[in-house]
Amino acid sequence: MDPKTGEWRIFRTDGTRRRLGLRGPANLEAANLALADELIQQRLGSSAPRATDSTPVMDLVYRYAEAKADIVAKPQLLADAIEALSPFWTGKTVAEITRKTCADFTKWRMGGGLRKHHLKTRAKSMSKAKTSQSTARRDLTTLRTAIRFAQADGILLGTIPTVVLPDEMPSRDRSLTREEAAHILRELWRGAPTKARDGSWHRSPGKTKHAARLFILLLYSGSRFATVAKSKRKRREDGPWVDMPNEIWYRRGSQEQITKKRREPHRIPGKIMLALERWERLFPEQEYLVEHPRSPGRPVGDIGQALDGACKRLGIERITPHGLKHTAITLYISGGGDPMLAAEYFSTSYETIKENYLHLHPDFQEDALPKVSQLGKRPERNGTKRNKIKRIGTK
Repeated sequence: MDPKTGEWRIFRTDGTRRRLGLRGPANLEAANLALADELIQQRLGSSAPRATDSTPVMDLVYRYAEAKADIVAKPQLLADAIEALSPFWTGKTVAEITRKTCADFTKWRMGGGLRKHHLKTRAKSMSKAKTSQSTARRDLTTLRTAIRFAQADGILLGTIPTVVLPDEMPSRDRSLTREEAAHILRELWRGAPTKARDGSWHRSPGKTKHAARLFILLLYSGSRFATVAKSKRKRREDGPWVDMPNEIWYRRGSQEQITKKRREPHRIPGKIMLALERWERLFPEQEYLVEHPRSPGRPVGDIGQALDGACKRLGIERITPHGLKHTAITLYISGGGDPMLAAEYFSTSYETIKENYLHLHPDFQEDALPKVSQLGKRPERNGTKRNKIKRIGTK
C-alpha cells in the first residue's frame, strides 16, 4: 500500500507495477487475494519443468481449468470439482498425493467437509451435509486428469503420483412401474395442494404443468433431462432440436462436442407428436419444447422438486429425472421389446442393455430352460455309432 495515497499496488520482479483499484487498510484482504491470483498466474504461465515436491497441487488444477474451461461439455461440473478440491489440497504439493491422502479426501468430502469450510466464511452453503462416494470419486477424477494433463506437457519432474479413486458405486436410480408413472403424471398435471387465505385447499396446476409435460417427453424418449429440456422447435447447430415435419428428434446439434454419452437421433412416437403439435398451437411464442411460465425463452432448469413433492403425496418411493430413462428402458424390455432396437432408440450401448436390462425380457434364457429341467439326463438315441455300423455291415 502506498503510504501517501493509500493505493494498493503489486510490484513485479521485472520492474512493472499493477494497480489494483483498492485503497485503504480495509481492503487488505482483497489485496492479498489479488496478490495470490497474480502469483498463481505467474506459475501457470511458466512451462519450465518442476519437481513434484515443490509444485502445489492446485496450481496444476487451475492450469488444467484454464486450458479446458471453454472446451469441456459441462464447465459447471469442472467448476464444482475445483471448488471441492481447493479447501483440502491447498497447501499440499504433488508429491503428497498418495493412497492415504486420496482416502482422507474421500472421507473429508463424504463427511460434509466442503459445507463446513463454507460455513466458516459465509452464512450458508449450497453443499450438502453428506455427499456420496460417487461425488468424491468424480472430484478425484478431475484431479487425476489435471495431473495427467501436466505430465503430457512435460512440466513435472520425478515420479508422477497416482491418484487413487474410491470404488465405483452401483447406480441407485430406480425405475417406475407403468401404474406408478401414470399416478405421478396425473399428480403433476393436477398440481400441488395449496392453502388459501380463507383456510380452504385447492390445486395449483400452473406450478407443475411444465413438469408434467417434461415427464411425458422424458418417459417416451428415454433421453437425459438436459437433452429434453434444452430441445428447441427449430433447427439449430449448437444443441438438440426437433424436426417436426419428419418426426425426428436430434439429441445433439451438429456442432456440439461429442462425448462418451451417446446422443443419436430417434423417431418420435405418434402420441408424442400429437402432444408437441398441440403445445405448438397453444404456445406458439415458445422457443423450447417446454418452458416455465415465469421464465419465458429459457429452458426449464430442473423438475426434481416437483417430482419429489408428487412422489411424497402419493406415497411412492422417490424417483429422479434420470430415473425416467431407466424406467423407459425397463418398461420397453419387460414388454418384450428387442434389445438391439432398444440400444438404437434409447441411444445406449448394447452392453449396457445386456448388463442391466436383458434379464427383464419375458423370453430371457427361454431356450435354456428345457435343458436345465433335464439336468443329468442323457439324450435318447437310436443306438450307438458302433451298432449302426454293425447293422449296415450285415445287410
